[in-house]
Amino acid sequence: MDEKSLQILDYPKMLTLAASLAATERGRREVESLSPQLDKLLVENLLSETKEGIEFLQAVGSALVGVKMIDEAIASSRILGSMLQPESLLDIASTLHVCQRLVTRFSKLEAALPRLKRRVSLIAPLPEITSAIERVVAPNGEIRDNASAELRRIRIKVSSTQRKIKDTLESILRSGAGGAVQDQYVTVRDGRYVLPVKSEMRSTVGGVIHDQSASGATIFVEPKETIDLNNRVRQLQIEERHEIERILRVLTQDIGECADDLSRNIGLLAAIDCILARARFSSLLDAKMPQISDDTRLVLKGARHPLLVLGQKGFRGDVSTLRPADEGHEHSQEESSADLSRRFLFEKEDEAPEDEKRKPDLTVVPIDMAIGGDYRTLVITGPNTGGKTVSLKTAGLLPLLAQTGFHIPADEGSQVPIYQNVFADIGDEQGIEQSLSTFSSHMTQIVKIVKNLAPQSLVLLDEIGAGTDPAEGSALAIALLKHLTESDVHTIATTHHSSIKVFAHSTPGVKNASVQFDAVSLVPTYKLVIGLPGSSNAFQIAGRLGLPDELVAEAKSSLSVESSRVSELLAFLDEQQSVVEAKSKELTQKTRATTAMQAELEKSVSFAKERSQHIIDAANKEAKDLVKKAKSEIRSMMASLRGKQSAETMDGSDVDRARTRLGALDRELATKGKKKAKRSKPAAEQLTIDTIRKGMNVRMEGLDVHGVVSNVFKSKGEVEVLFDGIRVRSKVEGLSPAAAPRKLPTEEVRPVFAKGSASPKPELMLIGMKRDEALVALEKYMDQALLWDIRQVRIVHGFGKGVLQAAVAESLSENPAVADFRAAPQNQGGAGATVVVFKE
Repeated sequence: MDEKSLQILDYPKMLTLAASLAATERGRREVESLSPQLDKLLVENLLSETKEGIEFLQAVGSALVGVKMIDEAIASSRILGSMLQPESLLDIASTLHVCQRLVTRFSKLEAALPRLKRRVSLIAPLPEITSAIERVVAPNGEIRDNASAELRRIRIKVSSTQRKIKDTLESILRSGAGGAVQDQYVTVRDGRYVLPVKSEMRSTVGGVIHDQSASGATIFVEPKETIDLNNRVRQLQIEERHEIERILRVLTQDIGECADDLSRNIGLLAAIDCILARARFSSLLDAKMPQISDDTRLVLKGARHPLLVLGQKGFRGDVSTLRPADEGHEHSQEESSADLSRRFLFEKEDEAPEDEKRKPDLTVVPIDMAIGGDYRTLVITGPNTGGKTVSLKTAGLLPLLAQTGFHIPADEGSQVPIYQNVFADIGDEQGIEQSLSTFSSHMTQIVKIVKNLAPQSLVLLDEIGAGTDPAEGSALAIALLKHLTESDVHTIATTHHSSIKVFAHSTPGVKNASVQFDAVSLVPTYKLVIGLPGSSNAFQIAGRLGLPDELVAEAKSSLSVESSRVSELLAFLDEQQSVVEAKSKELTQKTRATTAMQAELEKSVSFAKERSQHIIDAANKEAKDLVKKAKSEIRSMMASLRGKQSAETMDGSDVDRARTRLGALDRELATKGKKKAKRSKPAAEQLTIDTIRKGMNVRMEGLDVHGVVSNVFKSKGEVEVLFDGIRVRSKVEGLSPAAAPRKLPTEEVRPVFAKGSASPKPELMLIGMKRDEALVALEKYMDQALLWDIRQVRIVHGFGKGVLQAAVAESLSENPAVADFRAAPQNQGGAGATVVVFKE
């Protein structure tokens, strides 16, 4: 790809922004090293990876927190006899924990993510290495006492010897020599226990002097009674250091034997992080996955430039102003490219200075553009500031992003070809260093494009033919466009020259396009219209900006008759296009209204059918229950008759009573069926989510309980009803209008609780519990939180092996009352806790 053209189209800026969304340093580097791919199958695979990344983030969220830069540690572990420091070992353990969590999460993930799963399946969790490190190194970096039996023995010996030293020194303090001591305490100098002795009484306490106070009034003496003991402590400490080094070397050797697996894990995590960064950036742009066209056509529907989308969302800043740390920045290398671009992405407009807040909001007007098929060259015309250059940059940047694996900010159905190269001559740069004029600068780039032109390329030319004599510039532009049209390339050019518009209209393979201009308000609409040339509207714009009318009139009179007619024709066509669009918009609105009415009617008919079926099902169930009851009584009577028959005590009255009861059951069954049919109400009397209203008096069918609707949740098809002061959420299908209206209570009604019950705390501690015990506690706690109308709680499950965390996530995902749950912020426990938000 042409590097200068990529710079012109802001492609490197897009990579920097996407890289800032990676979770690891290696992932950031991978994103920044991306480039447009030229193989169709590879591009489709990259786009599918990004799609899976979006689905994974929606299902799981961030999964790479804790990955460290351990490349150097892995390299060192390969060297025989090397020794990794505790901090490096902890970084390796933290990274392996992420690997283990990722493997566990994918094993429980229901979504089909074959490409991501394939990468995760190659990860070696290495739990034995993690356990070995954590058995040796404590979280604070200290070596544990039980790292080895020898180390434990040495430390016990050190501790007991130090106690002897302290006992001896305290004995000296209590003896007659205690008066020579400046303060009644034992201290340490050069790793040896000493006493602070008054300088004038140094001869009273014999021993070795190790230090003196700044004032000279105190000297620090190691009494001769403790010299051997201090020497013994020093010797034991040396043995301790040697044992620690031995332990770390053995552990480093174990890690070195797994270095290949660790390196592969780091590469896989970086690749996954790169996919997730592309997914985050695509989601940030509200992007959709484009199709890769088979016929080399470029079709963009509702396309928006990424920087305009970010601006509309309130993100501000300019990544092009970022400088790396080695250019004088105070930030570290990790902060320079990543954290500063994060500021670009996440510094919202409400944090901007007051003068920036006063700027009008950006309105992004989507454009529809197509090139290919019966035309390969598109000539865009229209007024200045009308959006021609933005359209040009959007058409060039979006295919590049798609070929890199990003989804693009365009509507469903957009398709992009695989461009082998993209060339752009956009902007008004003058080659000051080369003493080039604007025209010469443009021609230098155009010459480069022509010399390096290859099939299946995209050429973008802004203000073609500008910067020189209009006649000569138009002639050169037409010759260039004719050459490009005859080549197997797509060309999009902008111009103001009328002769180029005529060329585009009359030349096969070339088509006009225009950015619309409102002739009434004299402002551009930024909409791109394919098939019609546009007018520059220079006279209207000049007059609106304050140029005297007589000067505008004189300019119009000096315009040639042919040019004037062309301008009038363009203006007429533009006006007719506006009328056609208005009519089309009106027709679309009417069609939508008709479709909505039809859908509502179908919905009503469907509900009536469902309600009728519900009544039939209920009647059938009651009938079955009656039959079951009748059969049970018959069996009971038959058993009674058989018992009497065997006892030879049965008489005619028993048989008569049995026959009478059977008849009664038969009549009851018939009567119940009639009453059920009589009670069944027509579907028109039933309530729906659209007809029910707050304050309406309703009855719960089957219970004959009356209540008042206090809230309606249309999206859920549910309502909240107050039954004698108790709130109950119910489906609308179970309610019907009540006969007598009731007024909604004027005071807020709270849930009714048992006497003495207390509001639960907004936090549940599960650390230390077993999985089943924790799930029972979680279920009980969630029920209490719902009863007390608590909207957000925090579940503390800790890190551990992730068993509790996975169990909590599984339970919360199945709880219908949960609206959202996520890892807590770092200052509230991070991944060791989960924040739960209940549904309104």
